[in-house]
Amino acid sequence: MSTQSNFIKDSYWAVGAQAVSLLTSVIVSFVLPKYISIADFGYWQYFLLVASYVGVLHFGFGDGIYLQLGGQYWNCINRREWMPKMMLSFIFQFSLSLILTIVTLFLLSNASIYCAIYLWIAVYLSIENCYKIMTMAMMSTDQMQFVSKTVIVDKVLMSLAIVALIVFGGADAYTVIASYVLAHAVVFFIVWFKIKPYEFICDVFSKCIFMTTLAICGVGIVLMMSNIMSILLVGACRFAVEHYWDIETFSKFSFSITIASFFLVFISQIGYVLFPVLKRMKEEKQKLLFERLDFLLTLLPIMSYLFFFVMYCFVRYWLPKYMDSLLYLGFTAPFICYEIKVCMLYNTYFKNIGAIKQLLTMNALSVVCALCLYLIAIAQHNIYIMALGLLFAEFVKVWMMRWYLSNEFSVSTGRVAKFETTFNCLFVAVYYYWGIGYALMLYIATLCVIYPLFKNELLTTFKYIKSKR
Repeated sequence: MSTQSNFIKDSYWAVGAQAVSLLTSVIVSFVLPKYISIADFGYWQYFLLVASYVGVLHFGFGDGIYLQLGGQYWNCINRREWMPKMMLSFIFQFSLSLILTIVTLFLLSNASIYCAIYLWIAVYLSIENCYKIMTMAMMSTDQMQFVSKTVIVDKVLMSLAIVALIVFGGADAYTVIASYVLAHAVVFFIVWFKIKPYEFICDVFSKCIFMTTLAICGVGIVLMMSNIMSILLVGACRFAVEHYWDIETFSKFSFSITIASFFLVFISQIGYVLFPVLKRMKEEKQKLLFERLDFLLTLLPIMSYLFFFVMYCFVRYWLPKYMDSLLYLGFTAPFICYEIKVCMLYNTYFKNIGAIKQLLTMNALSVVCALCLYLIAIAQHNIYIMALGLLFAEFVKVWMMRWYLSNEFSVSTGRVAKFETTFNCLFVAVYYYWGIGYALMLYIATLCVIYPLFKNELLTTFKYIKSKR
């Protein structure tokens, strides 16, 4: 089967998995908030926020495997070489979970809800990191379809659990968090018994395995730090809101990010499919693919703003207690549109060309930029400046990444990039000062001018896509 056919087939499975994830997100984001308090939803979001950072504790091992195995085939991998290293990292993860459990019981025993959250984090830490290490190894090869199936199982179990909790009246922060972790535990064991790393447990405790595991961490830790910096952009903002405002404000602010993130959830896995494909492509084809995808991923998110208006109406009538979230949505929606391109295209290309240090630098600069605006927002106790800081820092990051990759492949993306920037700036200003009606008029006017302005590029891109079918 050709590389392009593999890419298309893997993409179908990845998108299918994310379609199920989207359904789960609908249940968790729109149905669940209807039946639990704003505070309980806030604690659930706080758990997710902290859980998003447990990946730092595999210290780049998963990312190192992802980079070193990228483009290979799973059946051709030397299991005796790789599985003992995985087992060593798993033992380390279980040890960290035990340490976090002890520390939590010692420091947070008087804060019941936060104690419960961090105890579940301790359990989730080993489950998620071990699952992530195994699936990153599989995704970097030709096992994307299997990984996508585990995602589907995970999300279906989570959805069923949430529906059961709502039907039987047991939904609160504690039970939702427990359901999330236990569903993830099931797919962890599915992958565990698929690749059977425990068969090589006797080979783990050797100096050679220890040193080569450290070497893999050395390869992946820069990419890991870059990924952490990327999520720290929004994470620092949310942590600040939780600390300097209150749990209900944090809940509403997180809700605005959640509903804006739906489209991002849907396509985020495609970046993992794209990486091994790029590793097998010639440079000239990589350049052409970058040019076409950058164009599409600039215009498609703009067109998808229709979803923003649908969400606005839905939240207004279904979840009126979250009306304040709609005030922040004007900032978080453009942020997500930029992040779609970063996750699916730019990050993947930086990994492919080996520019990991440059990626880390750009992510770090964007975080510094954001922190400056966050400090101003905290000093003035103005949450809108927090949201604006999040969007502005993302904008700076996207422009740095686009500039670097455009120079690397000698392609011009300036015209469509300026159009995107102009639209997003106008959208934020119009929505903030004049409201949803005028923002809708701006959106319709923008759709009307896209085809006349980019007729040639659209036709060229469609011909390129058609030729690859």
